[in-house]
Amino acid sequence: DVWPPENSPAFPPLFDSKRDNTNSGEITNKKVEFEPMREIPNEFCAKLYVTNLQFETSEDEIVDFFAKAGATEIKSMRWLEDIHTGMFKGSGYVTFSCTEQATLAAKMHGKYLKGRPIRIDWEEN
Repeated sequence: DVWPPENSPAFPPLFDSKRDNTNSGEITNKKVEFEPMREIPNEFCAKLYVTNLQFETSEDEIVDFFAKAGATEIKSMRWLEDIHTGMFKGSGYVTFSCTEQATLAAKMHGKYLKGRPIRIDWEEN
């Protein structure tokens, strides 16, 4: 048996194999569509929740990813880790210097980093 089952309606592919592996943030034949981001919680919000990252993603890669949208003023990053193993869970919080920078970064919602579509949403400060 093959897991997950191939060609199963219960396990449709998230995206096909025609990915751009140059780390440009682009993909061909895109099939993944995330829910739209929530409304910004308040006019001072500068924190984003970022998820669906590869476990091997570095902070420098995150900085470069957001810089593509012009968001270069990252104040802090806090990554979620497994309580027992301490391993990175593929998600966390990125705080920017101001709401304008976070708004620029939010434009990367659904863009690809290291072959994976990154989900971004607003987080309460």
